[in-house]
Amino acid sequence: MPRIPLPAPVRVECPLSDSLALRTSLRDCTNARLFSVAEIGTLLGTALGTRADDWSRQYPSAGALFPVETYLIGECIAGYPSSAFHYHPKAHALEYLWDIPGSDVARVVTGTITPRTPVVVILTALWGRSSAKYGDFAYSHALMEAGHMAQNILLVGGALGIGTRPFAAFDDALVSELLDLRDGEQPVYGVLLCAGARTVGDRPIIDE
Repeated sequence: MPRIPLPAPVRVECPLSDSLALRTSLRDCTNARLFSVAEIGTLLGTALGTRADDWSRQYPSAGALFPVETYLIGECIAGYPSSAFHYHPKAHALEYLWDIPGSDVARVVTGTITPRTPVVVILTALWGRSSAKYGDFAYSHALMEAGHMAQNILLVGGALGIGTRPFAAFDDALVSELLDLRDGEQPVYGVLLCAGARTVGDRPIIDE
């Protein structure tokens, strides 16, 4: 798959107490704009990326098996139409999958409170990746891991002034069709993202 290398994440100078206070569920995406690659790189790299040892990540995973994968759909970054991407944490890159019409993206977020379709992060579980070790308990492990990942996205998003909203009310069959999921991979959680939906003080957070 074609890869779009992302810039290394910049250090986010935001106290945890402030990030927690800034984490509110997005309700209005009217003023949304396209993300810059710097914003996406910092958001994904800080929340979900690998650490210096190149195998551990910014969130816990049972047995370090990492059964949860990350996809982005929508108008994610400038220069690309409404598309589907897969985030590759070791390469810190977006893998371009294919175009997805904006009308199909809007169907995914039906029922959320926003008049404009934002970028959608979809977290999927590959059950077989950890079931060999943990059996049926792999189901619970994957759901907890998706929760850890989503919380990181929400906290980093708050620190960066990115509007966020977690959601699970989506059509599994539709998301699986749009992402061509197969071989036991299933969507389990989602987070809406809106660049420019809020500000943090008067300071620039990431240089464009």
